[in-house]
Amino acid sequence: MTAFSTILVLLLMLTFVCGLYSIREFRYMYKRLTGSLYVLSAAALLVCIEVLNNVVRHGKETLPGFYPRDAKHSYNLCYVLSWIIFISLIIMAFLFFACGRKLKGTFDSATEEEGASNRPVLLGRSSFH
Repeated sequence: MTAFSTILVLLLMLTFVCGLYSIREFRYMYKRLTGSLYVLSAAALLVCIEVLNNVVRHGKETLPGFYPRDAKHSYNLCYVLSWIIFISLIIMAFLFFACGRKLKGTFDSATEEEGASNRPVLLGRSSFH
């Protein structure tokens, strides 16, 4: 559980930094990368939630001294907050994917820098005839 939580925290920090960078830079691929990191962070959070569920269920079934039979278990606020964060990560991913579309054709850019960043860039070798 600690390893998954550590991975999740590192992913969330990386996602935050990439989110700030993609807001500063106008290239659409930075926004797509940030959206992908949000999806990956949501998946890591889902893994942490499922590990918690399985640990509690396994403890109830196999450790009767730790969980007495008449004891009631509830997840309370932290469990609900983790699901709210999961949903917000998915929403943020879709927002970055929606805002990260490639602007094609002629358009009025707010700044010259934004217009230059959306021009196509040819990567790789060019063929000479």
